[in-house]
Amino acid sequence: MATAAQIAANQRNALKSTGPKSQKGKQNSSVNARRHGMHSALPVKEVLAAYQVITGKKATDVAQVSGVALRLAMAEAQLARVKESERALLARGDDELRDVQIFDLIDDLLMSEYAKHGNVSSKTALEASLLKLRASKVFEGAARNTYRSLLRALRQAENAQAAALDEWLGEA
Repeated sequence: MATAAQIAANQRNALKSTGPKSQKGKQNSSVNARRHGMHSALPVKEVLAAYQVITGKKATDVAQVSGVALRLAMAEAQLARVKESERALLARGDDELRDVQIFDLIDDLLMSEYAKHGNVSSKTALEASLLKLRASKVFEGAARNTYRSLLRALRQAENAQAAALDEWLGEA
């Protein structure tokens, strides 16, 4: 629990974080949310198409779709959008983006060893750290951040899909 002094300090610090001051900084930050389009509204057409695949029923308006079915259709449409964006991003031939996947492979190896043995050996952890250090020197910057943002959107979409599917199966 934060103390009154910590809360006051946080509030003072927050006043300093007001965003970019220069015109160029403001222009750059104005397009941050549009880097990959993962958080923009879903087109109704995509949601209705997902609904038709899920239920086998055709709807011409989202008002015709029940709440649970609509949530599942939206989750499916969002997941499809994220996966398509990832495919497009990687297909554009950007070596930096493809190389970012090494971090995911290293993390997968660590998680696999942990799942198998209940812990990660110090040798494996050291090797993983060295690999990450070498890889981070090879590619840094915007490409890595874009791919990381896309992976976060993928996890969010998968979580939304799982929750909607649980709700759907509970109602069915």
